[in-house]
Amino acid sequence: VNEYPPGIGLSPHIDTHSAFEDLIFSLSLAGPCIMEFRKYTTNSDWQVGQIPFSDAESQLSDKRLNFVRKAIHLPPRSLLLLSGEARYAWHHYIPHHKMDRVNDDEWIRRGTRVSFTLRKVRKGDCKCAFPQYCDSQRPATTSQT
Repeated sequence: VNEYPPGIGLSPHIDTHSAFEDLIFSLSLAGPCIMEFRKYTTNSDWQVGQIPFSDAESQLSDKRLNFVRKAIHLPPRSLLLLSGEARYAWHHYIPHHKMDRVNDDEWIRRGTRVSFTLRKVRKGDCKCAFPQYCDSQRPATTSQT
């Protein structure tokens, strides 16, 4: 169960490949919001773990990072399913705003967001088709002393 007061969001991330199976459910119970998604291109400067966390950083980063951005309105009583490419290759996040823009001309004030996130724990390594994002398939980094 997740509860976020107005103005509190969710930092950009891809759910850990090695920890969870393919399908992820997010059931929004209360508090509408916009969830944004980003997919970085292979010729981007982006590296795993180097994603901007604030809107200001994001705007500065847009100039040097190549990515596609999509936004989805999640009203109360909506169900979001992440599977395949959306689950394994797209970062998702909820910007830290008190109001969200919907359909380019309407602003909605956020209330307290309450949601359920359901995931199945993975047994064994991930063998997805997205090795560049996958902690099970990326070579381990070694530190030099």
